[in-house]
Amino acid sequence: MEKQDLVLKVENLSTSFKDGKGSVQIVKDVSFEVPRGKLLAIVGESGCGKSVTVHSIMQLLPKNGQITRGKALFYEDDKEVDLFSLDKFGKAMRGIRGAKIGMVFQDPMASLNPMHQVGKQVTESLLEHYPMSKKEAMEKVIELFKRLGIPDPEQRVKDYPHQFSGGMRQRVMIAISMICNPDLLIADEPTTALDVTIQAQIMDLMKELQEKYNKSIILITHNMGLVAEVADYVAVMYMGRIVEYGTVRDVLHNSSHPYTKSLLKSVPIMGLNKLEKLATIRGSTPNPKYYKGGCEFAERCDFATNRCRRETISNTKLSDSHDVRCLLFEDSEEVMAK
Repeated sequence: MEKQDLVLKVENLSTSFKDGKGSVQIVKDVSFEVPRGKLLAIVGESGCGKSVTVHSIMQLLPKNGQITRGKALFYEDDKEVDLFSLDKFGKAMRGIRGAKIGMVFQDPMASLNPMHQVGKQVTESLLEHYPMSKKEAMEKVIELFKRLGIPDPEQRVKDYPHQFSGGMRQRVMIAISMICNPDLLIADEPTTALDVTIQAQIMDLMKELQEKYNKSIILITHNMGLVAEVADYVAVMYMGRIVEYGTVRDVLHNSSHPYTKSLLKSVPIMGLNKLEKLATIRGSTPNPKYYKGGCEFAERCDFATNRCRRETISNTKLSDSHDVRCLLFEDSEEVMAK
């Protein structure tokens, strides 16, 4: 894809975390693109490296986290900036974080300061990045609250986080991420703590922001049903690697990796016979400390061979928009069609 069509391109990102005995690689050679005005969903089980990937891009890793390899190329006004070349505490990175790339975190109650009015918390980003008065900033916040469907915004900006419902708190978090009109919005499990009705409202809101204002979005989720409804592109992660990547049609309707197929089979279906058991993925994700090479999914895969366990696996390009990291697919299309 051409540079002018992209807002972000991640190349061979690897991230490690130090512990008492050394370091453990959590994200391994991750590459993907985020087209302008499109929604990329990064999916997988808990602990597969989804959040670490986006925290690496934003340079928000804890002290024991380190980016050991790769590039994160951010495109703006025909300029290309490698985010990893910037000092994470420096002026340039702070100018991008919040102003050019916004982030919605998983738990709004943990992200919002309970001691300050929500309006003041939203204006902080505006006052940091733009020369304007507090009054002008608050007017913009009230206008954005209206757009996000927060009722009586003139009054609600004076309220504190505990006075909002879970869904409304998440709208405030979206306001914080959107107030500077960023090119890219990263949403890390934004609906996890919400009930089904509010989840749908929040995702409808994010999809509207994408389509109406041409925003690019990275959505971190484990909800495959949600992915089918909102995503344009999908990256399937397992144990720190992207094992399948493509358009939503490629990945959901022509899935090739055994892990992707297993995830899709485990999605509840309306009208399922009560006597019929929901499919599950046997075993659990291995501890990355003890990874010895080969395919990370081999011990849970019904098609794995000794070759899968010992060889370095590379991506197979199925089409211009569809990649899969699997030896079995290379060997036999008949096996993978089962």
